[in-house]
Amino acid sequence: MYAADNSQLLPVKEVVSKTYSELLSFVRSPVPPVGRQPLGRTRTIALLTVLGIDIGIVAVFLIAMFSAEAAGAAFPATPDFGISPLFLFLFATTVAPVLEEVIFRGWLSGRKADLEFAGTILGLAAIAFAGFALFSGDAIAWLSVFAIGAVAALLRWGVRRKTHQAMPGWFARHYAKIVYLSSLAFGAVHLTNYDTFSAIHLVMVLPQTIGGVLLAFTRTKLGLNASIVQHALFNALVFGADTAFAS
Repeated sequence: MYAADNSQLLPVKEVVSKTYSELLSFVRSPVPPVGRQPLGRTRTIALLTVLGIDIGIVAVFLIAMFSAEAAGAAFPATPDFGISPLFLFLFATTVAPVLEEVIFRGWLSGRKADLEFAGTILGLAAIAFAGFALFSGDAIAWLSVFAIGAVAALLRWGVRRKTHQAMPGWFARHYAKIVYLSSLAFGAVHLTNYDTFSAIHLVMVLPQTIGGVLLAFTRTKLGLNASIVQHALFNALVFGADTAFAS
């Protein structure tokens, strides 16, 4: 994305412009990551640029929603599910960004070891869910099966991550579709924020779906740590604004 030898010298305006241009290109046709981006000022500016775009998209969405409500439209509210606002804020800015980025975008590196790990975790989750749904029983038992399998998968990943870095050809060929599908899945999982479902709920998770593509760009161009930070900052800003308006 930026040359390592002169990245610290680029003016802020140039970094912002370059990030915006590459983001548009990525949205049109996502491509696999190439190499690692250097730490430093340039990567920070790029990350904040993408975050600003994401916040701007949400602001436009909210303005459109408020205008529609003023015209008589009704939109579903997010129930609190009996969870304290402080716990929800802490979860949304610490645990959720890490888990969601690892699950939905950690494997976008395309490295074979990462893909194997992600596939194993997905398979374990499916087994645990199917086992509980079909055979009922103690949920703790099925969670234990998942946890033990996940630890074993993590250990295996630790052993193989340096020797299994090649990207499978099929992954590279279908990278754009994979990014779009992972972003749709990321948006869909936020339907669980509501206790009912209707067609309007699909509209309500559009910001998360679009945000999934932006986070995929950050993860691909700047790294997984950067996408986690962007995700956490986004949630903090959104929750902070929501609290300010509510009061």
